[in-house]
Amino acid sequence: MKGEKHLHGWYYGEMLDHWAAAVSPNGWTAEFLALQWERTVEPYTRPAEGDDEYRLLIYEQHESHITYELIEYAYAHRIKCLYMPAHSTR
Repeated sequence: MKGEKHLHGWYYGEMLDHWAAAVSPNGWTAEFLALQWERTVEPYTRPAEGDDEYRLLIYEQHESHITYELIEYAYAHRIKCLYMPAHSTR
């Protein structure tokens, strides 16, 4: 959700324990949020024990999604990133 500040009361009783919310200083997506999102989602998409298959993560080609740290994290966790042209994932 877009926003610089989120109030706990907006989610109380509605967010499940494994859900997460984050904000950026200007209310828009940022490089650190993209990496934080990938680190949060990765364990839930991890293959079964002993399975060494790759996973595919499809991103919109926004500049905050293409960072060295994010690609390095994906590579280390056997995630292939596919970057689609901007506004083509809607």
